[in-house]
Amino acid sequence: MTVREKILSIIEQYCEMHGIKRETLFESGNHKGAKKRRNINGVPVATLRMALAYYLSNNFPISLTDVAHLVGYADHSTISS
Repeated sequence: MTVREKILSIIEQYCEMHGIKRETLFESGNHKGAKKRRNINGVPVATLRMALAYYLSNNFPISLTDVAHLVGYADHSTISS
């Protein structure tokens, strides 16, 4: 199993554990008419995305840009800060 396959497997398990679809991570909520915060089981999706990005960036030898694209960020700037 390659590193990328392991990462994708972890993302799928993470989403399953929290009861969300992977596509939910990619929803920005910045479009007109969107709710201010999207919560899944009482936890904001942004927090779930942030925690997943932190885990992946600290445990796998991949760039922040790659992590950002895997978890639904437009670029790596949010992860860097």
